[in-house]
Amino acid sequence: MANVIKKGGLRLKEARVDQALMTCVHSASERLGIGDPVKTAGGSAQVAGGPYSKNVALCASGDPIFGVVQGVLKEFVASGMDLDSRYAASAVATYVLVRKANHEDVYAITEDGTSAVGDIGENANLTGNGGGTTITECDTVTGQSTVMLDSSTTDTTATLQVKMIAYEDTADNTPGALNASIMVQLNNIENSGGTGTAGV
Repeated sequence: MANVIKKGGLRLKEARVDQALMTCVHSASERLGIGDPVKTAGGSAQVAGGPYSKNVALCASGDPIFGVVQGVLKEFVASGMDLDSRYAASAVATYVLVRKANHEDVYAITEDGTSAVGDIGENANLTGNGGGTTITECDTVTGQSTVMLDSSTTDTTATLQVKMIAYEDTADNTPGALNASIMVQLNNIENSGGTGTAGV
């Protein structure tokens, strides 16, 4: 059975570390949605007189990950408040809620191609829904990330962004088939020095 593409980028499945979400500022030139991986983007910033917070932007393929977007605070924007919008617009300062990266949480993510069942245990980078090394911006209707696992990058290299640990165990997910949903942990984490552990 063909796999159905599950949208939403990095979808948190198991929060194994007890930690609060961080309020960060996004004002970069790309949209941010739920499930997007982010990196540090300069110093602190504030929005509409709110608190100064860490500035983040969408990760590129291969970037160390600071965290994963879990929500957007649309009531605090620099201009053009739109409470019906579910994402952080490009180049408009907005507060976003970020789960700080750690090596324990488990996420599910759809791969853009087909990886072998034997690749579980290896690492991989992230990509966009168009393939290649470009991470695409979030969907403007759902506000969900379009990030996928780049199945062409699976390897044991320690600096790859995520570690594949299993296939998502659902009736609509066929391991080893196109666009499978794979359980991953974040591997290359910004606050861990910009490298992870080698895959096996």
